[in-house]
Formats: sequence, C-alpha cells, structure tokens
Amino acid sequence: MKYILVSGLAAATAAMTVGCAHRHAAAADPARASARNERPQTTLPTRRTARVDRRTNVLEDRLAKSEAQLTLLTAQVDELTRSDTDGLAMSFSTCLLDHLKGTTSDLAAVSVKEACLRKAERPFEAVVTPANARYGLIHNAPGASSYGLYLTLNNATPYTITEIVLTLTDKESRREDSYVVRSFPPSFMDDAAASSTAPDPTVHMMLPPGPHSFTVETGDLALTDPDRFSDSYDWKVTSVKGFVD
Repeated sequence: MKYILVSGLAAATAAMTVGCAHRHAAAADPARASARNERPQTTLPTRRTARVDRRTNVLEDRLAKSEAQLTLLTAQVDELTRSDTDGLAMSFSTCLLDHLKGTTSDLAAVSVKEACLRKAERPFEAVVTPANARYGLIHNAPGASSYGLYLTLNNATPYTITEIVLTLTDKESRREDSYVVRSFPPSFMDDAAASSTAPDPTVHMMLPPGPHSFTVETGDLALTDPDRFSDSYDWKVTSVKGFVD
C-alpha cells in the first residue's frame, strides 16, 4: 500500500515536470507563442444583432426612397416657379393635373399646390376693400396667438384671390403700413376653435368669389382701446393677385 502511494506521487510529480517543461519550451520559442496568440477567434452573431441589421437595412431603404422623392419634388417645384417665357399664366387646374401625378405624400401634394398657385396668379385691377376690420388678439393655431385684424371681405370679382396688399393709415400721423397677405386663415376667437383648422394650408391661400372672413397678423398697434380701431386707422387694399380657372 505504501508502494502504491509513493508510485502515484512520483507519477504526479513527473506529469507536473513535463507540463512545466512544455510551458518553458513555448516561452522560449517566440514563434510558437505567436502562433498560439494569433489563432482566429470566431463569434457567431446573435439573434438580436441580426434583427438590428435587418431594421437598419429597412430604414436605409426608406431613406433612399425619401431622398429620391424629395429630389423629384424639388425639380417639379423649380420648374413650376420659373418665370413663363410667353408671359401667360398657367391654368391652376391644368397645373395640378400635370404635376400632381406621382406624388406619394400629403407634403409633396401641398408643395405642388402652392407652386401651382404662384404659377397661375397674376395682378389684376379691381376695387377690393374689406367691409369691416376689427383689431384684437387672433388665434391662427392651437397655442399660438398674436395681435391682428379680423376682416370681412366680399370678393365681387371673377378671380380667385391669392394675394392682397393691405395698407393701414394712421389718421393722426398719416403714417402708412402695408402688409402682404398670402394666407387667409379663418377668424378664430380662441385656441379651441383654432384646433379645427384644415390640414391642407392651401385651403386658406385662396379667396374665391363671394364673402369671406379671415385674419391678418399686424403685431401690436399700441391701441389704448382696441374697440376704437376704426377711429384711429383707415384701411384699404392697394393691390391684388389672383387667377381665373
């Protein structure tokens, strides 16, 4: 029994000696150590990494398509806003038929409509004067308010009006201030009503024949009594643009 234990101890000691010898040999041989350290490490992709890669590819594809659509839309708008060589206005409805084809988003459609309005409009001679003007705080969008005028106007012309220049004259100092108006938002009295505005802004860029009520932002006119606006100011429309379709 004692012999067996001694033999086992001797065998273990011999194994340790051989292991140490191998390690010393590897350390003494730089080529072997370098080869061991340079063994390729392989890492299998996880399912989560694969999902992230797929989502990234989808987003990159959508971005590429959006950039292509934006390039096409920009080219269309540039073409529409260039001046006519013959000086003739393009029909608004014809412009829409020609350029709304292929639009794939509401934003693109609105941009084309705005460009067609600018393409179709022309100055025209007409007496267009607001029948009534009232000064106060106006609400054109939820959470946004400013000082301006509530106007009522009857468009008795055959034109759809797209622009007016409104001139206010201070009765005391005779100072004149002009406002180029290209949007005719409704006369909302509070934020709650303003939240019901149309999603297409071009709806408020046109005044077809007939009566209308809308607001014009003027800023603070420093009136001590807003209800006496008509006692302090005269108002008139000094120029008009529009189109007949």
